[in-house]
Amino acid sequence: MAKYFLIGSICFFSFNTFAGQNKKIQSETKFKIVAGYSHACLLREGSVTCWGNNASGQLGVGNQIGISFTPVIIPELTSNVIDIASGIAHTCALKKSGTVLCWGLNRTGEVGIGTKGKIVNGEYISNSVYTPAFVQLPEPVKVIYAGGYQSCAVAQNNSVYCWGGLRIKSGRNDPLSEDDSRTTPTFLLKAADKNTISIALGLGHMCINDSGRVSCMGHNLYGAMGDNEKYHPHTEKTLAKRMMELTKKKNPTALQKGAIERFEARIIKRVRESLSFQPNHVEGKNRVTKFASSLFGMCSVSGINNGLSCWGVRLFPGKAKYPDVRGFSNRSYDVSPTAIRFKDGRRFDQIIDLDMFFHGCAIRKDGSVWCFGQNNSGELGFSASDDRLRKFSPTKVEGLPGPSIDIATGGGFSCAIIDREHVPVYCWGANHSGTLGHGKSISQSSKPLEVKGPW
Repeated sequence: MAKYFLIGSICFFSFNTFAGQNKKIQSETKFKIVAGYSHACLLREGSVTCWGNNASGQLGVGNQIGISFTPVIIPELTSNVIDIASGIAHTCALKKSGTVLCWGLNRTGEVGIGTKGKIVNGEYISNSVYTPAFVQLPEPVKVIYAGGYQSCAVAQNNSVYCWGGLRIKSGRNDPLSEDDSRTTPTFLLKAADKNTISIALGLGHMCINDSGRVSCMGHNLYGAMGDNEKYHPHTEKTLAKRMMELTKKKNPTALQKGAIERFEARIIKRVRESLSFQPNHVEGKNRVTKFASSLFGMCSVSGINNGLSCWGVRLFPGKAKYPDVRGFSNRSYDVSPTAIRFKDGRRFDQIIDLDMFFHGCAIRKDGSVWCFGQNNSGELGFSASDDRLRKFSPTKVEGLPGPSIDIATGGGFSCAIIDREHVPVYCWGANHSGTLGHGKSISQSSKPLEVKGPW
């Protein structure tokens, strides 16, 4: 995504930003798909192809292409790649040798090469990297993760390193303008050798799954820590709404400008107060097997039937005020893990894979794909004008030619790898910058379309 969360003139950059591209791979994988806000990448038998927006180098093929409506081959990554991970507008690849390469937007150092974006004469320069660049890590890596403006790697000895990071900046001399981002890999923690580590990165928060036990750190504005801390940001919502109204005015008065600055300072103060740089354990009776992060929330799969539970901000369309996503209260967020259910009240379970962005999609045991949350462009697999826009329980995606083996969600679109001959890929939802990979310049499609790749 050229994506950051904008309130007035405040940009909330991630401590480990979202979304959904945080899958776990402990060994060589033949097929995997990941997505950012406006691009997608596919790992296919050791080689990597990408499609969509290339404004910040997301496609990894240099800066001669602005947009590609079909997948393009990355010359440096035609063999020996065993894992990929994507953030908002950057992607990383892991090779068999244990080396990591990253490319794309480099706003806070998420590419990991010692540089980052900067402000020059009041204008932000992202310092994007247009072709894969080697990340200097102290030891071989076995799995990688990325989300928003940060990347992480788990080394062979279970040490965790991260780069990129938290930047909360209003553009003025506010108390949070200090630079907390890391432009090269920085040691975070080391787990026991026998433990299995996976990571999910959200906007302002990150969670670590250490052999089924989940701990989170970062901000807790909307219950993203999942620790039942009753932090209620309704005042900030009101301030943010008023601030947006004021910033839409072409020529705000001095009084209005002063109000905007006060609103900004208030929100910044609350963000700082909610920050936690020590992992907080997320209470749960069952071992977590998979999890993924959205903007200000997290979902995990656990229990004997692999049921889905979520905490933090609920995924919902902007048209709904505070929808009852999960059949409980009218609150728009949860401060502790809350079960996701079908419309008839049954638990949403039997999940074998999961990915989230502004919406979420999961693969069930039978290979079917079910999506929930925002549906502005048909990303849930049905028309955004359909009445089901306001039905937030998981909905089955129709039109896929077979069972799915991997899923990815991006900025208003979804993609799945199909388990059938030639292993095709299908995408649906928004087609901004060619994100559906079908070769068509249509604006969107709620019907899954096959990606036209060079394979």
